Amino acid sequence: MHNSNNTINNILSDKCPGVFLLHGELTRRKNEKLLTNGNIGLLQVIREKKPESISELARLLDRSQSNVSNDVKYLEEIGLLELEEKKGPILHKKPIVDYDVVRITVDLSC
Repeated sequence: MHNSNNTINNILSDKCPGVFLLHGELTRRKNEKLLTNGNIGLLQVIREKKPESISELARLLDRSQSNVSNDVKYLEEIGLLELEEKKGPILHKKPIVDYDVVRITVDLSC
C-alpha cells in the first residue's frame, strides 16, 4: 500500500496478518467519508468478489460507475485499496483489498 498523504500512517500489521492499520490526522470530513456504509460495503465487495475493473465493481454494487469511481479514488488516496493496471483490449484498473480487518486509531487529544 502506498502513502500519498504524509499525515496518515497506513501499514499492514506484521503482528496481525490480514489487518490494515490506519492512523494519523484525518479531517472530520475525511473521517466521515471513510466510515460510510457505502465505502465499507465497497471494500467488502472488492475483498470477497475480486472484481476485475471498476465497471464490474459498479455492477456488483448496483451503483453508477462515476460514483463508485470517486469512492475508489478516495479510498486509494488514503491507502485502503490499491488499483492494479490491467492491460488487454482496453486498459482498466483492478481494485484490490488484501486485508480482512481495518483498525482505525483516532487521537482525541488534538
